[in-house]
Amino acid sequence: MIFAVLDTNVLISAALAHNKYSIPYSVFRGVVERRFVPLVDDNIVREYWEVFSRPKFSFMQETINDIVGNTIKFAINQPVPPSGIELPDSDDVVFYDVARAHQDKGAYLVTGNLKHFPNCGFAVSPRDFMNIITPNKGNHMVNDNSAVYDPTGLLAALHEAQRQAHENGVDNLTEEEIEAEIKAARAERKKRLGTNG
Repeated sequence: MIFAVLDTNVLISAALAHNKYSIPYSVFRGVVERRFVPLVDDNIVREYWEVFSRPKFSFMQETINDIVGNTIKFAINQPVPPSGIELPDSDDVVFYDVARAHQDKGAYLVTGNLKHFPNCGFAVSPRDFMNIITPNKGNHMVNDNSAVYDPTGLLAALHEAQRQAHENGVDNLTEEEIEAEIKAARAERKKRLGTNG
């Protein structure tokens, strides 16, 4: 089995891709085709929901529920101890910590921003991750819950997200613009936690 933590930018890029052959889209297909098992914790789950709900992306709630909900449904969600590592962007530590905690499984951290994870041997680009999972085309993965996937429904949700992104004119956002939306969602969460804490 192959295990991987997907940085938020990979899922957003997949949902915004106007090309079904894009690398982030192919990584998402890897989830759908059970070529690997996603790994999350509650912090990653919160970030996925918050970023997908950003007004800039204009995804309908049903589409968000399908993409994020099903990705999480088939993931292994376990709390992990903090590593205490310092990264260029402190909000990326949660992704590092989850992948690090699952190194007994050889977990990867798949990110469009490798520079955010310097000297991290298990961080890989989406393209490199595709090279890792592609040789196992016929090897369908099942997570620890033996959950049954609905690849048709999940891919239909991704296609709907791409249609919505195209209609709303955000299907060609740059990686920098996607990262800016992720940072804004993180800042809003910190502000909310600061006022509620």
